[in-house]
Amino acid sequence: MKCPGCAASNPAGMRFCGRCGAALGRNPLGRERRNVSVVFIDLAGFSSLTRSWTPEQLRDLADEVLTVVAGIVEDYDGHVDAFQGDGLIALFGAPHSHSDDPHRAVLAATAGLRAIESMGRSKGLALQGRAGVNTGIVIAGSIGSGRVREYTVMGSPVNLAARLEGAANPGEVWVGPETYEATRHRMQFESVAGVALEGF
Repeated sequence: MKCPGCAASNPAGMRFCGRCGAALGRNPLGRERRNVSVVFIDLAGFSSLTRSWTPEQLRDLADEVLTVVAGIVEDYDGHVDAFQGDGLIALFGAPHSHSDDPHRAVLAATAGLRAIESMGRSKGLALQGRAGVNTGIVIAGSIGSGRVREYTVMGSPVNLAARLEGAANPGEVWVGPETYEATRHRMQFESVAGVALEGF
């Protein structure tokens, strides 16, 4: 039996997924409210850095870097939701969750940026990433039509995570207020001057 949350195969008769703990046998298209930490990571200044490269060279570098970053997300037991150009979106809290998902999200984002810089140094490139992390209630579940459906999350917390990533400076992880409140006793943060984020 295939898990509707993480797609792992489970023996017949199991009520819960052996990998992520999701209930089996429920409607795989079902949607639910979940508290999720959303991570947006992308390569900062990637286009200008690689202006003279061929499309194939750009693709190969982005593939290599994002494969490493996705592996880091999975090391922290997060879920890679989507790849977007030279970046990715990751979820902590859906389709499976932990009590410390905001903490895991910030750690994964930070480790991802360090990995990007390390890969750049190994190639003689000044590669840097930037990240935004935000936590809040979203709708999680399958979306699409016909046979083309994908698991994802929707809601204002997702949009704010994207805006934070867009506003962050290269090498920085910017977090939203809920993420900060959930992690401030375990991590050190630096405040930034007030910024205007579109829609917020």
